[in-house]
Amino acid sequence: MQKSKLIAAFIITFNRPETLERTIKELLSQTLPPELILIIDNSTDEKTKEMVARNNSPKLMYYSMGENAGPAASAAKGLSTLHKMGFKWILWQDDDDPPLEKHYNKNLILTAKKIGNNIGIIGTVGTRLNPITGLLNRILDEELEKTEFVDVDLIGGGHHMIINSEVIDKNCLPNPELFFGFEELDFCLKVKRKDYKVIVPSKIYLQKRARTGRLGLSKNKEKSKQKLTPKSFWREYYSFRNLIYIFLHENLKLLPFLITTFRGTSKSVFFLFKYPKLSKLIILGLKDGIVKKMGKTLMPNSKE
Repeated sequence: MQKSKLIAAFIITFNRPETLERTIKELLSQTLPPELILIIDNSTDEKTKEMVARNNSPKLMYYSMGENAGPAASAAKGLSTLHKMGFKWILWQDDDDPPLEKHYNKNLILTAKKIGNNIGIIGTVGTRLNPITGLLNRILDEELEKTEFVDVDLIGGGHHMIINSEVIDKNCLPNPELFFGFEELDFCLKVKRKDYKVIVPSKIYLQKRARTGRLGLSKNKEKSKQKLTPKSFWREYYSFRNLIYIFLHENLKLLPFLITTFRGTSKSVFFLFKYPKLSKLIILGLKDGIVKKMGKTLMPNSKE
């Protein structure tokens, strides 16, 4: 029987085959499971490939990037490959963030079809970009309670982002040159520039907040998962570099560009004596973003 080609998924992974295997099982237990799961391997050993072979499933397809190419290049590969294979909807999945509910695929796709043909991306959690500060703002519970869905600027990693493959026909793909950091923001903004909506159904959003204990929080009370440590300094470099590039060269958002530059410079001064290496990396990131020095310019710690 020929596949319907309704939905496929790609999972970006790096050196954690056990975690990946659990996520695969969760995806396949969806009430509307992916018809194909493309495993995109950023590691250089054989462990992930061996795990996929052991499962011996016709629903699994393996691809090695041959190096740690980063999530941006891997996502571009996943989307372009599954688009060429003819799938209508494509799930962008992290290897360590399995879906919290078994009905996400079914409910998100049904919602997108109900709203209309201009839905480019749909997911379970989203944020809006402040047009002045360049920061991402939390959508308050009160707004979600009054609407069927909300328009957002970003659906980030781990929030079950499903993409309408039509946007790839409009030359919307993640920019591989970003390597790491804000590749989802850049992609979502590209999709919106092509007059497609990026949305989150309010009911699903509120249910996820309730399940994770985030109902009732203000935008100032949510804490970041990432803690600043010397091993993660490279993340700060890529974060500032990519934001500067996205604001200045991709979207011409001058106020966010200027404020992000000020924020990065201030952070660099703040950490100058405690973490001089971090201070230097932040300034380097700002400079590289301005002059378009992109790609994998700084190698992450192999254990990260």
